[in-house]
Amino acid sequence: DKGGVKVAADRFDSRMQTLPREDFPTLPEAGAAPTATLPRASLKEMVSKTQFAITGEDTRYFLNGALFVLRPEAMSLVATDGHRLALVTVPRDGKAKTDSDEIKAILPERNVFVHSAVVMRRDALLAVGGYRRAFSDTAGDYDLWLRIVERYEAANLAEVIVRYRVHRRQTTTMRLEEQTLAAMGARLSARLRRSGRPDPFDAMNAVTRDTLIRLGMTAAEIEKEVATVAGSWANVMGEAGYHDTAVALAREAWRGPRELGLTRDDVSRHHVAAARASLARGRIIRGLVAAARAVRWQPALPGRMVRGGFRRIARWVRRRGGQPEM
Repeated sequence: DKGGVKVAADRFDSRMQTLPREDFPTLPEAGAAPTATLPRASLKEMVSKTQFAITGEDTRYFLNGALFVLRPEAMSLVATDGHRLALVTVPRDGKAKTDSDEIKAILPERNVFVHSAVVMRRDALLAVGGYRRAFSDTAGDYDLWLRIVERYEAANLAEVIVRYRVHRRQTTTMRLEEQTLAAMGARLSARLRRSGRPDPFDAMNAVTRDTLIRLGMTAAEIEKEVATVAGSWANVMGEAGYHDTAVALAREAWRGPRELGLTRDDVSRHHVAAARASLARGRIIRGLVAAARAVRWQPALPGRMVRGGFRRIARWVRRRGGQPEM
């Protein structure tokens, strides 16, 4: 059928609308392209060590997968959900290895180490000056790794030895702006050292907005980074079931620059999730309040829900009656 497809089985008889063939992109045809034989066990291990960092959110489809890179001597699999990053590199012969150059390339943009799992030589720690007061307990480890890799080799184990526990009162959410400013300061400090300029953070006690602006950053850059981190953690908290925290972070992110792409729909989605969670626990009033806030953020939401409900009822009635679905 040009306008759809009919599916029938037992008492089920349905006709589903489909898109015209010409609306789909042209798929590449398999030709005489080079082929490669890869070790099955290594691929399975790579997937098992990166799949935790693949987001499961339908609204972030561009992160619903992993990047596979095949090189003459090695293959890599990397995945991220906007906060967590997983990278595994394995030689084509199947023996796992690490790549210090890749770590050094990624580290100036994001922290790739889990503090509680790091082992380092004492002389290396002392040689770079140890932890610095300016970054205290918010980004002290990140600043330390950036200084260590400037003098020493770094590596990540192929095995997953730490599971990161997400909870609503962790430092990342309770002190989000403070930690974000400290991380920005650590990256700025590394750039100054690479350019041969003095590192002013040795003599500082804290990293503030005024500090970053005085060193060349703009207020817009700071606002964008804080909003980006807040939006990312809103999704993480939502996936972990801490919907109230997700709502607060999403609202903070929404107040950031519009080019981040966060919409009122995104904030409303977190309110809806909070409402569903509260109602499922029997907290009726709290759930209704969350639902009302979702509507406040997206007034078109009730209409969408009603139309969706009618569509589901209509499908159920047609299936029960054995009538084809239009």
